[in-house]
Amino acid sequence: MKQKKAKANTHYKVTLFSLLIIFATLLVYLPAFKHGLLNWDDNLYVTDNAFIRNFSSIPSYFDRFFFGNYHPLTIFSYSILYHISKLNPLLYHLYNILLHIANALLIFFLIKALFKNINLSFIVALLFAIHPMHVESVAWISELKDVQYTFFYLISLWFYLKFVHQQKKSYYIFSILFFILSLLSKGQAVTLSLVILLIDYRERGKMFTKLTEKIPYFLLSFVFGIVAIMAQKSGNTLSDFSIVSPWEQIALACYSFFIYILKLIFPFQLSAFYPYPALINGNIPEAYWFSLIIIPITAYILWVSYKKNNTVFWGFLFFIVHIFLLLQLIPVGNCIMADRYSYIPSIGIFIIVAQGLLTFLNKSKQKFMLISICSIYGIYLCAFTYHQTQYWKDDFSLWNSVLSVYPNIPSALVLRGYAYNEAEEYQKALVDLNKAISINPKDGLAYLNRGVSKAKLGDFSNAIADFKKAETFNLEKRYQVKLYSNLGGALANVGNLTEAMKAFDKAIELNPNDASAYNNRGIANAMLGNRTNALKDFDTALKLNPAFTDALINKNKILQINH
Repeated sequence: MKQKKAKANTHYKVTLFSLLIIFATLLVYLPAFKHGLLNWDDNLYVTDNAFIRNFSSIPSYFDRFFFGNYHPLTIFSYSILYHISKLNPLLYHLYNILLHIANALLIFFLIKALFKNINLSFIVALLFAIHPMHVESVAWISELKDVQYTFFYLISLWFYLKFVHQQKKSYYIFSILFFILSLLSKGQAVTLSLVILLIDYRERGKMFTKLTEKIPYFLLSFVFGIVAIMAQKSGNTLSDFSIVSPWEQIALACYSFFIYILKLIFPFQLSAFYPYPALINGNIPEAYWFSLIIIPITAYILWVSYKKNNTVFWGFLFFIVHIFLLLQLIPVGNCIMADRYSYIPSIGIFIIVAQGLLTFLNKSKQKFMLISICSIYGIYLCAFTYHQTQYWKDDFSLWNSVLSVYPNIPSALVLRGYAYNEAEEYQKALVDLNKAISINPKDGLAYLNRGVSKAKLGDFSNAIADFKKAETFNLEKRYQVKLYSNLGGALANVGNLTEAMKAFDKAIELNPNDASAYNNRGIANAMLGNRTNALKDFDTALKLNPAFTDALINKNKILQINH
């Protein structure tokens, strides 16, 4: 009778906790349902991505890199969403939020099965669901890869845990299959092969046991790890901070490691950009060297928790395993850290926080006061996340929020300048872009976007000068396409059609699927009197983007002339 009552009580708590997780997640992400598509990567993945418009392109998802990443299954998901809703952003946001809810529920059941503590698992899952550092992964359409790879990742871990408990081959096979789906969604999933060792430690008492069953996991991690490195190299995404010494990179990594933990416990000054510190005579500021103390502190915490608290040890090691590859030891991009990088790693810190709260609650004589403080903390996180979600409404809301935290970060100024260009407010764009260049004269993207602003204002000579300056920098491939396409347009406007054609050819060579480059080359061909070639270019542009109005108008002009 007691067992039945306990079972019924557990079932009741599971249902109640699951509903609370779902409700809380929907509540904090409510603003996202009204958000649009951003010009920060959403244009690359959705708005201007010719690959997602035709199902015949699906095989090509698997044999190429997209913007410095290999994630064919993520591109496939965008294709499905595009064919259902075209460019209506609602479904894209809904999909991200539903995946985030599913991830929170999977964490709830996974932690419950691992630690046999329903209260611990609920706290961890709820913190994961409502934490403001996860807004970037959920409210940004371009970060579908984050929530999707995590979804398959957690399912793979769940099946592996079932396999450890019951030794059924079907569970093992399903775990491998979902691991592959996770890897195809984002290369970051390679860490799963290490997490199964942590599960073995928890369930079997040893981390390195039955190693033959781990071989497929490690082989997959190795292969996809190599592919991820190749993808990064293909996108020219290495940061200027790759030039600092290895010890300086380690110091910066230690700083990021500490700040991730701090923000996960006490979120503050969240931003879509966290800039690297300004170098002093080519070196990082001395203050960052103090971050190296994190190494012995981390070793000490691991040692003490290994001896005294298995849950804390497991959670901290889980965090380290996942965050290590994201500490910019090989600097990629222009950010020292990113909120989205904390998505899966945060689970480890939340396990430690939940364990600490439950321990204090059990020992405290002031339970009501402690519960009240925890409730206030939870409400604070919900309010923060709701507020943070609103910043992702559009480009101006986003970059204004970043610049309110870091007023002189060139990247944010450049991207807001780009947003002004897209909104045809070219004078405002020039203000931001001039400021960005004055702060960092080595920002090639700033020159590129300033060239666009000047060209749109009819200042083609100075626009060409900016494009030529941008050409001297090692821009990512996707930006090189834009550079040569716009350079060609400016050259054509000053009458240098021969050089313009060379620039358009270069843009198309870099990206044969760029509809804008074909349209621009078509205009140049028409100006040269090559109407047949012009029509071919306009047709190709329309094939790549059937909704490309300018290409259709240009094509019709040629046809009218021919008649």
